[in-house]
This record gives sequence, structure tokens and C-alpha cells, in this order.
Amino acid sequence: MESKDFKPVFVVVVALCMICVISRIYGQTFTEHSNFVTQEEAIRAAVNYMQVRDRVTPVVAEVRTEKVGDTVCMYNVSFSDGLWSLVSASKSCVPILAHGYADTGADSISVPEAFLYLIDWYKMQILTLIRSGDNRQDFIDKWNSI
Repeated sequence: MESKDFKPVFVVVVALCMICVISRIYGQTFTEHSNFVTQEEAIRAAVNYMQVRDRVTPVVAEVRTEKVGDTVCMYNVSFSDGLWSLVSASKSCVPILAHGYADTGADSISVPEAFLYLIDWYKMQILTLIRSGDNRQDFIDKWNSI
């Protein structure tokens, strides 16, 4: 067999390898991220934060995920007393992104457009951290202390 017979096979193998590498880098699922925050961890962080802040033990009413595509970037934790917290879905950034009362949250009719823009910006920044695999020890320490 001459070497020219191997050329098409080589090109196909290289192309398949590149597709696998690219899909592995850019198609990394959320649960594969090394600093993945589960919904339970997000709830615990939000409750602990509110306990320290307001000196009460809030009761979780609802938890919703905020996604970019299929990747969870943050959790919106709502409490029965009207408080809410936005919690990062990655330990590569600060745990509590925002907090407030029901009439100022992401579900409120009176939400300023700039607030919604900020939430979308947060989601894109967290997605970038997830995809980059960035592990900032100072943020991981904050997660471990909350």
C-alpha cells in the first residue's frame, strides 16, 4: 500500500479528534465543572447568608435555575417571607450575587431593565468561568466559609 492511501484516513482521524477536543472544551456540561454548586449547596449558602444578615432562619419557598443554553449559571432562591437571593452556580466566583425583597426581584413587575441586563451579564461571566475552569482560591474560600 502506498502512503497516498492513508492520507484520507489520516484526515478523517484528525478531523474526528479535533471535533472531540472542541466539543469537550466548549460542550463541557455544568456537572463536569470542578467547582459545580448543587442546588442544595446554593440553598444552604442563601439560608446561611440570610441568617447572618437578618438574624432569622428563612424558609425556602422556591428555587429556580438561571441558565445560558443548557448550563446552569445561578440559582434564584426565594423565601416565604419575600426575601430572595441570587446564588452563583460556580465556586469560581462570589457565592451571593444579589439579594432583596420580592417586589425588587427578578420576578417583580417593576424590575428595572438595567437589573435584568446585570443578571444576564452575571450569567455570561459565570458561564465564562465555568468554561475556562478558572479556580480562584479566594472565592472557593468564601464558599467554604458560608
